[in-house]
Amino acid sequence: ADAETAISAGVDKVCLTGSAETGRVVQRRLSESGIPSVMELSGCDAVHVLDGANESLVSSCVAFGLSFNNSCTCMAPRRLFVRDAVAEQFIGGICRELTARGVAEQPLSGPAAERAASAVRMALEAGAVLRLGRLGPGVGSGREQLVGPVILDRVRPDMQVARMDMFVPVLSVLRTVDEDEAVRMSAECPYALSAAVFGRTQACRRYARRLDAGCVVINDMIVPTADPRVAFGGRHRSGFGVTRGAAGLLEMTQLKTVIRARGFFRPHLERPTPVDAEVLEHLIGLEHARNPLAKLGAVWGIVRAAWKQRSFRVSLNRRVQ
Repeated sequence: ADAETAISAGVDKVCLTGSAETGRVVQRRLSESGIPSVMELSGCDAVHVLDGANESLVSSCVAFGLSFNNSCTCMAPRRLFVRDAVAEQFIGGICRELTARGVAEQPLSGPAAERAASAVRMALEAGAVLRLGRLGPGVGSGREQLVGPVILDRVRPDMQVARMDMFVPVLSVLRTVDEDEAVRMSAECPYALSAAVFGRTQACRRYARRLDAGCVVINDMIVPTADPRVAFGGRHRSGFGVTRGAAGLLEMTQLKTVIRARGFFRPHLERPTPVDAEVLEHLIGLEHARNPLAKLGAVWGIVRAAWKQRSFRVSLNRRVQ
């Protein structure tokens, strides 16, 4: 209600952190008056495990992400991409770490949990396998209820559970053949808020450049993005624009450009001639010349075309007089 009152009163810009659905509602409201916005929206964040990744570090980070704030955060891990050859090793490590942290199984309730339960059921019917957690009848509701945290193995990128925003501790494991397949599969999700990559630093840096995500964290997750020096924002259904960092400060400004013309050269005020396009063509050639010889040829072309321009205008002025 307070936000609606502020928008109705008139604001210069809106910065929203919220769900994708809330973002769509607010965007429709802002479009009526042309108010610009920064939208930091939902995620379905990915964890990418590369060769050489530290199993203990991956397990600790994923367990932290699934349990932090009861997994009710847009940057919680929702998809784990790992090579099929080592998938069992990492899944087992995550399950053991959750147990060691004392993350107890508990019924997940509320609208978000109901949506997640439906997606998990569809994934199971399509061939996915539960590795942790349960899906059973809810008490008194007549609906299925998740008992989590949930780890769902052998998920495919076309399954709803790997393509939706959710705020419950559900992790989908997508087994891959190699890095190329992992990048392709990751890009099939419409959300692109943040991602985490684990492995050797240089390999992670190269891999991070290939990921379509607003922020990529190497060998950690969630917490480093809180650094106020780090610009943070999503892509696609995860929103647009950034907060924090130098780019975030620019989001809070309104750009105004003032241009002062200098000198006397204003060819656009002259009468048009049949060779104007020729002059422009050579100017473009000069600007984008591949080598010094091509640049010299463009200069000579400009001189010839400019001379023809001048000759045409002189003759035109004589006829007018």
